[in-house]
Amino acid sequence: PMTTGHFGAKNLKHNYSFKNQTTYNEKRMKYNNSFTRRSSNSEKEKKKKSFNRSINAKINLLKRKKKLENTTIVYDFIKKKFDLEDKNIFSFGRSIGTSPAIYLASVRKPNGLLLVSSFTTIRAVAKNLVSVLSYLLKNRFLSEEYIKNVKCPTFFIHGKSDPLIPYQETEKLHELCKSIKDIHLPPHMTHNDFDLEEDIMKPIGKFDKEKRSRSEERFSRNAET
Repeated sequence: PMTTGHFGAKNLKHNYSFKNQTTYNEKRMKYNNSFTRRSSNSEKEKKKKSFNRSINAKINLLKRKKKLENTTIVYDFIKKKFDLEDKNIFSFGRSIGTSPAIYLASVRKPNGLLLVSSFTTIRAVAKNLVSVLSYLLKNRFLSEEYIKNVKCPTFFIHGKSDPLIPYQETEKLHELCKSIKDIHLPPHMTHNDFDLEEDIMKPIGKFDKEKRSRSEERFSRNAET
């Protein structure tokens, strides 16, 4: 009986240990499975967020492009409504309006492009005002890219005393422009304080005359060749 009892006790202990081990293994498997699910869900969430960011970026790009394309709608409407030719139309922009004006001149063929206080990108303007915080802004209105496709005569005006947009921004665009071009930088002119006649109208008139003479010279050279 003692032997039997002893054997029974050992057997009971063995069964108890086996049950404990089985329970432990089950719990570990459940934990591992749940951890795998959590990891899998985490990866899915990351992919989902990345996908959403990509989609939102594309949507914002399309929205910005649509805003710029509105200029072409207006341009085409005016041509048709008033029976005008390209040679009768100038694209003009000031400050933030210079970017749509440049875009329009890059996809249409106006007689000329006139820009007052222009800039390369919005981020470049913000950098002058808020330094490193400018990198938090989305880089919109890429005038430095649009200007490369402009083929009409282009005239740049920018005051050297402009505290909002540095005149060096216009100098950069002037360098990137591949068409007939000129630049006027009045030393006293600020962003909002300027003489309309002396700083804007007269320089534009002078450029228009020079542009015509240059065009006539080109035409005569082509005729000779």
